[in-house]
Amino acid sequence: MNCRIEIEQTHKKTYCIILDGAADHKISCLQEKTPLEVAFMPNLDFFVQNGMMSRIEILPSTHIPETDSGLMALLGYNPIKYYCGRGALEAIGRGICHGYRYYVGFRVNFAAYDNGKNVLNRRTSRNLSENELKSLTDEIISGIILDKYPGVNVDLLSYGKHRGILTFYSNSIPLSGNVSNTDPGFFKNGYFSFPVENYDNKVLKCEPLDNTIAANITAEIVNDFSEQAHYIMEQSIINSNRLHRGLMKCNYLLFRDGGSQHISMRKFAEKYSKRLAIYGELPCEKALADLIGADFHYSKKLELQLDKVHLVQLANKLTESNAEIVFCHIKGPDEPGHDNDPIRKVKAIELIDRYFFGELRRKFQKGDVIMVSCDHATPCEIGIHSNDKVPLLVCGNNIEIDETIHFDEENAERGRCLLSRAIDVMEFLVERSK
Repeated sequence: MNCRIEIEQTHKKTYCIILDGAADHKISCLQEKTPLEVAFMPNLDFFVQNGMMSRIEILPSTHIPETDSGLMALLGYNPIKYYCGRGALEAIGRGICHGYRYYVGFRVNFAAYDNGKNVLNRRTSRNLSENELKSLTDEIISGIILDKYPGVNVDLLSYGKHRGILTFYSNSIPLSGNVSNTDPGFFKNGYFSFPVENYDNKVLKCEPLDNTIAANITAEIVNDFSEQAHYIMEQSIINSNRLHRGLMKCNYLLFRDGGSQHISMRKFAEKYSKRLAIYGELPCEKALADLIGADFHYSKKLELQLDKVHLVQLANKLTESNAEIVFCHIKGPDEPGHDNDPIRKVKAIELIDRYFFGELRRKFQKGDVIMVSCDHATPCEIGIHSNDKVPLLVCGNNIEIDETIHFDEENAERGRCLLSRAIDVMEFLVERSK
């Protein structure tokens, strides 16, 4: 049953909610429906039934969105013009390289390679415990010797079962992000990486992608670091214990998305005459906030992203913010997509609806505006991001109501909202808030 509300034409606050990787394909075990189609979402559907929808392109179809490039587009900045690579954003967000002349950042995966079976598990089956990941990280940092590169410092942050951010920084040795990935699952072209189908089950060597001294030195450092880290991880008691429990050894770091500079971006307040607050979970999000002059708040440890109490508290923080536009990225649906676990993806979406959107609905006021979308699709059947169009919902002040009734891909396709590109969404919201 549709529940319509009367919208008062006095704007108060704009909420931009990004559900990481929630969009998907139809799945046989869900009776040929998508997780969004199956999920019970009475609170999000309340906004749908009082707003309008469309499907939007996050990046041009030639590119595969990542979280950072997707969020950049939804904030109103064209990634084709402004994107500087995930590694650079992660390094900037960490803040470690501040004040140093040279730096280069990388995304890393803690991976498992079985030499006998020639099997590379790029995410170590995503079953590293928080303590195992921390112990391996500490062992690597304490054991690495970079004497051949005096003046080069290193920082390694690990999180989320298998992920990490690795930064080299120096005042004396030039460094460059223009080097190839050692992760065979992604091919680097410019600032973007692209998935590789049927990749070889082996860790690649890092190669310079230009003839500069900085790129050659950086490739050499990455290969040296990778070899040392492999030896340290092979000897770790963590891996001895994992083998005893019948689990894969975590014995390689895979490097990708190297970056060493940022592109200047116009400040959000100058561009839109609005104050922006961003709530996120990743250093790259903090970097985006810093680059566009937004307030940034870490919303929660990544491992607790679907904690019920946290979701209620997060909704309240958004309503209490004194920013005119609050932009919130919720990671929960993405992980089950990578794990090809559609049932868990449905449950993640329903948890967010019940505790986050339920609280936001209670606090939503006449004159407020809400936008809900995704930074990219993460279809369960392929386990990686895709360039599929994603649902967009807009509801509130000065926004028409169409016939859509549920937040999913098919309703979005039938919606009457004319927006078709992520980079146009923020301008639309600002116009409707006047």
